[in-house]
Order: sequence, then structure tokens, then C-alpha cells
Amino acid sequence: MVQFRIPPHRQASTGSVQWGAWWYVVNGQRHLAEGLVEGWDYSTPITFEVQPSVDEDRFLESTGLPSVRVADFVAIVECPSTGIRHISRIGLAQLFSEATKSLCLAPDPATLSGSILLSASVVLNRDLPSAIATVASRAGARLASSGSTRLLLEGDGARFPTEAVDFKELGYEPAPWSVECDFSDPHEMFLGSVRLMVNTKHPSAETLLGDGTPNAALVQSVLRTDILRQLFAAASDVMDEFRTSEFSAGSLGYALENLSDLYFGRSAYETLRLRQMDAQQFELLLMSRTQMLEETV
Repeated sequence: MVQFRIPPHRQASTGSVQWGAWWYVVNGQRHLAEGLVEGWDYSTPITFEVQPSVDEDRFLESTGLPSVRVADFVAIVECPSTGIRHISRIGLAQLFSEATKSLCLAPDPATLSGSILLSASVVLNRDLPSAIATVASRAGARLASSGSTRLLLEGDGARFPTEAVDFKELGYEPAPWSVECDFSDPHEMFLGSVRLMVNTKHPSAETLLGDGTPNAALVQSVLRTDILRQLFAAASDVMDEFRTSEFSAGSLGYALENLSDLYFGRSAYETLRLRQMDAQQFELLLMSRTQMLEETV
């Protein structure tokens, strides 16, 4: 049996809101948002733009609202891999008064990974007297929604400062990888302080560096777990810094705070404290939250 979702209030009619195309800007070049984002990595700034338009008369007639001033246009950039959502909003009334009618979002590149979803909606921006039951009256009520545009980020996969090198040339043991990190100052930039070294002569090198090989997701889940394990181990010597400091975007501390929130649901200090007080529980939680060796990774 087909199921239909019936909105609790009147929606904007088809055509009363034109969402417009999404665009992105990388290295000063503007591109239509589709497919693979070229020329981007975790250290490259990226800006997303969308230029919506609204037919005021059709919008008000279909929604029953008294004015476009009570609604906002909301643009969303969401990264499923990191669980972070970036939001920008503008009042519908401003779309008729501003010279520039586009919304721009410039998320921190460190919060992006793998792929991103671009979407938009129109929502009520305040509570209204509910004189008519079918007219939206609660702040946040959704009046219209666009579809999602999915973008793949260049370097999809590990998305971590990575170097592929023959370990023999470095004098290393023939291990598959090595995580090198310097947490002596967690305020230093993540990009310059952390590096994943992948041994090109190891049988797993191709699997570790790409997604097209059998069991790639399983092998990379082990790699991801070990990267987190070693980052928290390296940060344990400066644990008190995470209790008292605030970190700027792009720093080691900022990255570890985001990773701790994403995988452990707590602050970096609390995760480091857990590791110190109950190493076994930390390991069990780490392997569980990274879905290590699970087919769904």
C-alpha cells in the first residue's frame, strides 16, 4: 500500500518558489554544483552559492500567510561523513530588497569529507496567531523544500593528510601504514602537524589509498580506527589543554574536538579522560563507533 505524508499545514505551491542552481567557488573559479568537485582538498577554502526567487503573490495565496516577512529561505550544506551541517538563512522579504539575492556558505574545509548534500527550504521564522488551523503558525514550520544536490569531493576516501612512500627508503619496518602526529602544541595547524604515511610496497597499499578494490571499506575501517587511536594517544600528554583551551578552526585541537564529538559524542577532554581511566572501555567504544570491520562502513 502506498503511503502519503500529509503536511500539518498548507504548503507553498509548486512554482511559487524557484530554488535556483547551486554553485561552488574553489581557487577563484565558479562552477555549477554537480558531480565531482575538482581542485579541492581538506585545506582549500570552498564557497557554496544559491540564488532563489519567490513569486510573492502565489506564495502568500498558497500558504495563507499574511506577509513574506514571516518566512525565511534556508540554505543547507550537510556532510554525512562528519555529521556536520552548515546553515545560512535570509528573510524572504530581503530577496525583494537586496541587490544581491544569493546566499553564500563558506564552511571550514576541515568539516567536509567524502561527499556533501546541498539543499534548501522555506520556513516560518516566528510564531503566529493560529486563526486558521491549516495555516502554519509555529516557528520553524517548513513551507517548501527543495531536493538535494550531492557533490563528491576530490580525494574521496581517507581525506587525511596522506603520503604514499616506500617504507624501506625511510628505514621503517614493512608495516602497511604509520600515523605521524605532533601534539606538543594543539593550537598548531592540523595540516602541518599530522600525516598518514602509507607503505607503497605493502600488499594493502592500493586498498588503503582507493575505494575500487574488494574489501576496501573493511580495510579502511581498520585504518580509520587506528588513526583515531593514535591521535588520542598523542594528545594524552597535553590532556589538560583540552580542559581549559578553546581552539581556532583548522588547528589540531579543533580537529580532535570535532572527531571526539562525531565518534564519541563528548568533548575531547572527556574522551581523553575515558582513555586514561578505562582503556578497555575506550577501545571497545572506539571500535564500535568507527564500525570497524562492519560491512556497512
